[in-house]
Amino acid sequence: MAYWVYNMGLPIAVKHDVLVQKKNIKAIDSAKGEKRILDTDHSISSNLKVATNSNISKTKQIKLNSTYTSYTEKEPESIVYANELMSTTIETLSVNTRFSDAWHIFQQKRFRHFPVVNADNKLIGIISDRDMITSALFTKSETGLHHPNPTIADTMIRKVITASKDTDIHEICQVMLSQHIGAVPIMGDNGDIKGMITRSDILRVLIKHPAMSLWA
Repeated sequence: MAYWVYNMGLPIAVKHDVLVQKKNIKAIDSAKGEKRILDTDHSISSNLKVATNSNISKTKQIKLNSTYTSYTEKEPESIVYANELMSTTIETLSVNTRFSDAWHIFQQKRFRHFPVVNADNKLIGIISDRDMITSALFTKSETGLHHPNPTIADTMIRKVITASKDTDIHEICQVMLSQHIGAVPIMGDNGDIKGMITRSDILRVLIKHPAMSLWA
């Protein structure tokens, strides 16, 4: 197993112990005029609970509990390595993609992260919807976002933490938590992108494999 930090296409080997050290991040100032929304109506959730319980007979409730107990007592299938969890359908953005076009793709695809590649299809960065929002100028145009620079080259993160296919998923979770990142590209031996592991992928595994919730 191995980790690399890709810095504009150049892979630099890095140890797991270094990556799990907590990363210092700056707090983001609240936007001017932003209003905090408070959930003051707790009666909605309580009423929903009462309505739900009243619609389920005691026999059905026992059957549901029995089914859940039976499911949770089953031995979950073992998922250990990155290649068992990663998403293999990878979509990338070119470093020359216009900022407005990239935002449109984010909205269309409903992805949170895109690896950024150069003309040789080599990884040189990664960009998230959060990166775009924090660096954007909001306007009333069709795209809704603009940036002083026409392309995503100055918005993307240039140092990308990556892992190999045989990296332990537990370790990847530790790295993502420590470094405050939401996605880790999984690289092949030739420096090509083989897959991606995101927070959503991990959540899906936790739903299907309850025992793995003890990882954290």
